[in-house]
Amino acid sequence: MDTEPSTKDPHQLLLDNYRQIAQILFFKRSLIVDDTSGISTKCRIAEVEFYQSPDPYLIQDPQLTTAMRFYFVRKPLIKNDGSIIWKYRKSNFMQLYITCGIDARFNVDPNNYGQPLYMGVLITAIKTPTEYISGASEVVSYILRAANVKSVRKLFANKQLITNNNNKDLLPMACENNNFVIRLEHAIYEETVIYNGPRFGLNLKQETDVLNGRYLAFLMKEFRFVCFPNLIKRNKHLLVVNARINGIPDETIIRDFKLREGLLGRWITQYLKGKTMYPSILFLPENIELLEINMQLKAFGRLTP
Repeated sequence: MDTEPSTKDPHQLLLDNYRQIAQILFFKRSLIVDDTSGISTKCRIAEVEFYQSPDPYLIQDPQLTTAMRFYFVRKPLIKNDGSIIWKYRKSNFMQLYITCGIDARFNVDPNNYGQPLYMGVLITAIKTPTEYISGASEVVSYILRAANVKSVRKLFANKQLITNNNNKDLLPMACENNNFVIRLEHAIYEETVIYNGPRFGLNLKQETDVLNGRYLAFLMKEFRFVCFPNLIKRNKHLLVVNARINGIPDETIIRDFKLREGLLGRWITQYLKGKTMYPSILFLPENIELLEINMQLKAFGRLTP
């Protein structure tokens, strides 16, 4: 029987797909972190951000064409002979993704047949039994402390890693590998409201086209998802405004995010001001890194329908 084509626009379909993945990670999986004494700590994945090619904010590392593996972000270094070696990022640039990509050999999507799909779910916050750890690099730092190592590279020092014979690179560690310091386990948690909004910390420093650039197109996509809004101390303004745009009542938003009186109204005002702002204002030297909350809200208003 023929099925009716979806009436949803592609962006909404993508959001629905991301929400389903987030729902599984939030309510049907635990992140297990083992320490050096063999004690396991059961954590909750609390915030995630989605990145998928052709999103320019996602690095095209071959490891991101795998699926259900832990990917610690790497950067490419070009050697004198032109070959590329990948090095794990350090310090504030550390990140941990769950891969959701597709190798070019197995991509049968009619629109991208035979092309690799780079995709990862960035873990930006976790909830341990004693604390809420916010920030992608802080999540990795917590894992390194538990493993009593100082770098991501040393996490793999004594592990039997599998080589991907197609590109001679190592495959990331499987998410359900019991011999690794972290793993995902099936769980059942009470389901609560999932909020989403633009990803945090992105900027326009690499953009070259003021009107139709690649980075502009993805800057304010609502690909950040959270399940503990009341525990978010910082960077909640874009989530709050997007909730209001999606019709969630003000009293519900204020309660769930524990907002101070008047804050929701002030943030909405800045969002609405952005509707009439010239895009070129985003590229002024003082704005291009989008460090100010008001400018982030105005950019959200300008770059959304």
